[in-house]
Amino acid sequence: MTKKLLILLLLCVTCTLHAANYLTFTAEADSSAFGIHSEWGNDPDVQCSLDGGKTWTKLINDSLIPLPKKKKALLRGYNPQGISRDYGEVTRFVMTGRIAASGSVMSLIDNVGKSVVIPNDDCFRELFRGCVSLTKAPKLPAIHLTHRCYESMFQACE
Repeated sequence: MTKKLLILLLLCVTCTLHAANYLTFTAEADSSAFGIHSEWGNDPDVQCSLDGGKTWTKLINDSLIPLPKKKKALLRGYNPQGISRDYGEVTRFVMTGRIAASGSVMSLIDNVGKSVVIPNDDCFRELFRGCVSLTKAPKLPAIHLTHRCYESMFQACE
């Protein structure tokens, strides 16, 4: 019995160490919503889950997703070339209400939030620009940065 318990404990620790670190939006007020806006044909893979990661839906450009108070949205994407591809092809979030961000923005690059290398110049440029609804910033864990990778990321946020 002790051996089985020890194996189960080891499996739990292993799963925790390898768990995804998704960018997460948590609504702090009713009437909150979020979406994505991409310019100049940029169409990155950005998906959200409103059920704890069971099902995922690709975000549609300029469509808002309602997020009731205290509800969470997990975000991920597989964008090895970056979210924003260059200075003119920018993708950013749009928000209403009050939304706290947590987790890692890198889940938009590697689908799980484990990478620490930003893949291109301008990668997260303007990602939250104008999000006056943002009450808390997410983690920016990258240790290898690129030119303008975080430029204006939180411009015009309160």
